[in-house]
Amino acid sequence: MTTPRNANSGRPLSKAQRETQVTALAESGVKETPSKPARAKKPAAKNPGKVKRRAALALLFGMATAPLVIGVFSTRRNKEEQRKLPGFVTLDRITSALRDDLRLQLKVAIETTDEGTATTIGYYAPRLRSLMFFAVSTFSAAELRTLKGKESLAKTLLGVFRKNVDTEENAQMIRDVHYLEFLIGE
Repeated sequence: MTTPRNANSGRPLSKAQRETQVTALAESGVKETPSKPARAKKPAAKNPGKVKRRAALALLFGMATAPLVIGVFSTRRNKEEQRKLPGFVTLDRITSALRDDLRLQLKVAIETTDEGTATTIGYYAPRLRSLMFFAVSTFSAAELRTLKGKESLAKTLLGVFRKNVDTEENAQMIRDVHYLEFLIGE
């Protein structure tokens, strides 16, 4: 049991002061309760640097293992949603007459959403190559020498390709048309 202390000075109470306190408590009807034993102070860490090192190692371990833990709990759906690389179908070169009797030598690649779609679109390559002749013949050399004309031809080819595959799903999987060769001559 600890010794009662004076609230103002912090010194131990004298015997007379303790008796006065007990009498005052008895008159008020409050029983004296033994004071709580003082808590022992924790001894200071012997090596504070060691504690910091342990904390730093725990933090690094947590940071290193977090991706592994997250990866274990990821679902199959998240893996499927990861971005797929596009697929490409290269059509053979064509030489077609333009409106003004000049010729355009053209080779294009069709960009698709993934490799599987590229394989499917590849089955339509002869039909798509044939339709390129009709689309190209509607342009003149003067139009195709400008950037706007080349962009217009690419949009036209994209529309023709999307229209002439078997399903709407396959049509939406065709992203773009890229020129691989583009020569205007006589």
